[in-house]
Amino acid sequence: MRRVLFPLVLILFGTAAQAQVFFLLRERIDIPVNAISATTFEVVRGSFASPANMWCAAGTYAERALGYRGDRIWVKSALAPSAAGRSMVFSIEPVQPERTSYSFSLRNAGETKSMAAALGACDPFEEQVFVRTAQGTIRAR
Repeated sequence: MRRVLFPLVLILFGTAAQAQVFFLLRERIDIPVNAISATTFEVVRGSFASPANMWCAAGTYAERALGYRGDRIWVKSALAPSAAGRSMVFSIEPVQPERTSYSFSLRNAGETKSMAAALGACDPFEEQVFVRTAQGTIRAR
């Protein structure tokens, strides 16, 4: 009995330790977000932020900082140089012409995603996305 139980205990504890190391080694991505108005905000692209990370930050900011409970968010202006670095402007008000896409593009003004899709871009198993605002830091889901 002891010969069977001891290897089983080692396997279980070894797997748990590997899982903890995996979660500690995930990449941390800080994405600054600057309020422009009550409905518009700028998301600054960091050096390692993917398009999905940008949408994740936009959804997180809209939901948690602005208290937005609507269905969609829009890209008001596509990724371009700004005073803060390369950034794009998002809005919680409709932008025309409206474009719907399944990809997380940073190139098209008017692109829209559901809040579920934007927040779904936050993948806790790949990176830890943190949204930096003037009021503090918000951890994405």
